[in-house]
Formats: sequence, C-alpha cells, structure tokens
Amino acid sequence: HKLAHSKAAEARAYAARIVGQAASLPEMRGAANDSGQAGSLSYFASLLTQLAADPHPRVRLEAIVACSYLPTAK
Repeated sequence: HKLAHSKAAEARAYAARIVGQAASLPEMRGAANDSGQAGSLSYFASLLTQLAADPHPRVRLEAIVACSYLPTAK
C-alpha cells in the first residue's frame, strides 16, 4: 500500500506488479476473498484502478498488465 502511493514512479510501478502477482496466487482466486479488505480481490482491483490512472506511463503499463492476473473482470 505504501509503495502504491510513493512519490517515485518506479516504486508505484513495482507496487502494481506485486499486486498482480499476489492476485494470481491460488488462495486469492476464491470468491471468499472478495471482502474489500487489504489482501482481497476487490482491494487489489481498486488499487490497480488507481494505478492505471497514474500520470507516469510505466505505472499505467504495469497496472494494466497486473490486471490481466485478476481472475475476474470486475
């Protein structure tokens, strides 16, 4: 969460990549994890939505790629 709000674009891009990797973990694929709390799929989707609107192009790219790891299109 802290990396996603960093002043450094490289850190925000890294945060997007990590969120995508975390969302691809088998334990994150179940609907039971969609609570909106940190570590849930809806939290990941919300964070990636914010990062996809980042002013830096590298952050936006990483966020869009990370979205491809989410199991649903919500």
